[in-house]
Amino acid sequence: MADEPTPDATSDSGGPRCPWCSALLPEAGLATCPTCGASLTESESADVPGLTKIDPEAILRSRTPSQKSRGLIGWLSGEYREQPAAATELAASELAATFAPPDEEVRREMLRMELMALEAQAQAQRAEMELERAEVGLAKSAASSAGDSASDPGIQAEIAELDEPGI
Repeated sequence: MADEPTPDATSDSGGPRCPWCSALLPEAGLATCPTCGASLTESESADVPGLTKIDPEAILRSRTPSQKSRGLIGWLSGEYREQPAAATELAASELAATFAPPDEEVRREMLRMELMALEAQAQAQRAEMELERAEVGLAKSAASSAGDSASDPGIQAEIAELDEPGI
C-alpha cells in the first residue's frame, strides 16, 4: 500500500519522512503519520471488499428478481396476477374524476374567454367594413371630382351595395 518511510538525504535531521505529506517522523517504526494520519505500514488484511477483491455479497444484493410478464402472453401462460380489488376501484374512481365535467367556476371562465374572442372578432369585422367604406368613399369622391358620375359601372354597383343600411 504505502511506501516505507525513507530517510531524506537533504533533511537536516536525516530522519524518515511521511510519503504522503513529507513531514518529518519522530521515529521510523510508526504505523500512522502524526501530522496527516496516513497509514505508513500495510495492514495485515490488505483485502478490501470492493477495492482489492470482489464482494460476492454486494453482487447478490444488487441483483433484482426477474419480473414475470403480466400482459396477454402472461395471462395465456398462466403467469397473470390479478390486481387487488381496492386498486381496481381506486383506478376506476380516478378515471371517473379525470373525465368529469369541469367545475362551475371553470365553466364561467371558459364562457368569458369565448365571449371575449367573439367580441374581438366582431371588432375586427367592423374595422374591416369601415376600411372598405373609406376606400369606396375615396373612390366615389375621386369619381365625382372628375365630373364623371357614371365612370365605371362596377364601382358604382359596389358603392350602392355598401351604402345599403343592411350591411
